[in-house]
Amino acid sequence: MTPSPTNSVSLQLLRDGEQADIAMRAQHDARLHATERWRQGFALDELYLEVDLLQRCVQTCVRDYYALVPSREHQAATHDMVERFFSQVIHGAIDQLQRQQDRRVSDALEERDRALVSQARSEARLRIAAAAAELGIFEWDPEADVAIWENDRMYEITGQLREHGPLSAQEFFATVVDPADTARLRD
Repeated sequence: MTPSPTNSVSLQLLRDGEQADIAMRAQHDARLHATERWRQGFALDELYLEVDLLQRCVQTCVRDYYALVPSREHQAATHDMVERFFSQVIHGAIDQLQRQQDRRVSDALEERDRALVSQARSEARLRIAAAAAELGIFEWDPEADVAIWENDRMYEITGQLREHGPLSAQEFFATVVDPADTARLRD
């Protein structure tokens, strides 16, 4: 009894539907596997090694299976499905790595932005406090004998014109510091 053309088409559609179902489950399983491996903290290269080993094992099992069965009718489709499964695992891992890297960059940028806002607030408070206390703020590099005057109050205190820039150490001791205090300040 030979199958009718209608039965052959029905069988093929059933097989195609089964393969689509298997492919969808394989894609789902690939995503779950990649997600679980990331949760465990495995690096991408470790995941690739594991996926490669798993792929070789599956391919060996498929070859062994088809060596024992008399029909090899679906062997090419099976190998194709195995390839698609592992391709999806690898693409899922790459996609997850990209999302993870994007999240890390985004988190680092947000942290930097918070630090910059905090720094700006701190500098604003310092300027307000320095102005209220009428303090002059400067930074001194003794090796280069260079000063950076942070506010205009330094020019007012020293009587120095802004156009002339900060005083050198020698000028500072000669014009601003009381000669009786010079020795103590130099120590």
